[in-house]
Formats: sequence, structure tokens, C-alpha cells
Amino acid sequence: MSARGQVTSIYLSHDLRDQLLDRAAGGTGPGASIQTLARRYIDLAWRSRPTLAPAEWRLVCDALNGTWLGDDTTISTMPARGMIICEVEDAIRINGLGEKWGVDGTALTHRLAALTDAECESVRDVVIVFWARCGDAAAARVTAAGGDPNAVPGEPGWRESLSVRS
Repeated sequence: MSARGQVTSIYLSHDLRDQLLDRAAGGTGPGASIQTLARRYIDLAWRSRPTLAPAEWRLVCDALNGTWLGDDTTISTMPARGMIICEVEDAIRINGLGEKWGVDGTALTHRLAALTDAECESVRDVVIVFWARCGDAAAARVTAAGGDPNAVPGEPGWRESLSVRS
């Protein structure tokens, strides 16, 4: 791997490629735009993260375990607020996650309902990062960087993606 990073190939829809080219500063092309937009997204997710107690983050991550939050364009562009609230409410009511994590579930769902769109996307980002770190390779990478792959925001072992924040 060079000092510039690792080359990664991706396939882009025509529409997405055009959107990236529209954002390419000085004719740098889609690769530079992807890096810039990814860093902006990560920074925005960090800046927009709502303040939840670690137990509340654990409840949200537990409730959204197995919920598809990834890269399918139909699902990942659904309004995050409605999906998050429905899943969290059901997990509290049906699975008793409020009691499991020692959280006032009603108060948490009211707080989640009041989040902005950017805050909801940040919640989605935390959940994706949390569950992605469960794999052996990802856990080893996080541990090697001084983090705890089982940590949530607000805990000492939580490390931000790309080490942009700690």
C-alpha cells in the first residue's frame, strides 16, 4: 500500500457518477470526490451525534441488530427517524430492552423522535460502525488502534472511523 492509500474499485450508477463529477473540484474526478464526501459525511455524523448515555446507545444498537441499515439505495435512503423509532419502540415493548439496559424506554423514544435528520443519520452511522466491528478482522483493527470493539459512544474504548476523532 502506498502512502496515498489503497486502490479500491467500485461500481457507480450513472446518476451517482454524475453527482460526483458535479462535485469534483478542479477536475479531480470521482475518486477525489468520493474521499472528500466520505470525510465530510464522517465528520458530519460525528458533529451531529446526539448525546446518549452508553446504556442508551447499547439499547439502540441492540434494538437495531439485524435491521438492514447498509448500502441498498432503497432501504438506506428511507427516513431514518421512522425506522429507528419503530425498531426501538418494538424492542422495548416486545423484548424488554429498557429493563435489560436499565433505560427509561419511553423517555428514550421521545428523545429519538425529536432528533433532526442529521442526528438520525448519525445514530444510523453509530449502529453500522458498532455492528461492523464485531467481525474478527475489524475487532483486531480497532484493538490494534487502542480501541475496544465492544465500546459505544461515551465509553473510553470507542474510536471514530478513520481515526478522525477519538
